[in-house]
Amino acid sequence: MKCLLIGVNHGYQYDGNESVDTIAFRNFLREVQSLHRVQLLAEELNSEAIKKTRYEGVTGSIAENIAREADIAHLHCDPTQDERKQLGIPTREEIVERLGYKGLPCLTSQQGTEVSIEEKKYWDIRERFWLDKLVSSLKEKIIFVVGACHVNRFKVLLDENGHVSQILVEHWKP
Repeated sequence: MKCLLIGVNHGYQYDGNESVDTIAFRNFLREVQSLHRVQLLAEELNSEAIKKTRYEGVTGSIAENIAREADIAHLHCDPTQDERKQLGIPTREEIVERLGYKGLPCLTSQQGTEVSIEEKKYWDIRERFWLDKLVSSLKEKIIFVVGACHVNRFKVLLDENGHVSQILVEHWKP
């Protein structure tokens, strides 16, 4: 398996919001998919996240729609709520509650940092979950759209497990 990594701000992954930035990302991903002739477009996202998004007008994921247009496979790789429970990964809301910040109108910068530090403790589990999903797809060439903060970590995980990987873009910006 050869995995081509594209790091993004997750907001660019959602389709239906016709902002200049999402249009630019759609065009970029279409071009990269065509250029590299991948058999699978995968992403750190799941259908639950699409349904729950706070972004206006979202109808799906850009990667999923491009895969459909190109008649290739698509794969959501991020664990669902049920899978997170099985893996022992708390939600952000659960972490906020555990730290005693539930009910606050907003978090201070320090509180937000504490929540982020707690979330990062579970990154290894999530990244291993993504790898397992990708490996089980057994496609020759894959594009994996992932949060920019995970790109380098995930490349190391792929390489350590004997998979060829390349970072196409560490942090895509329009």
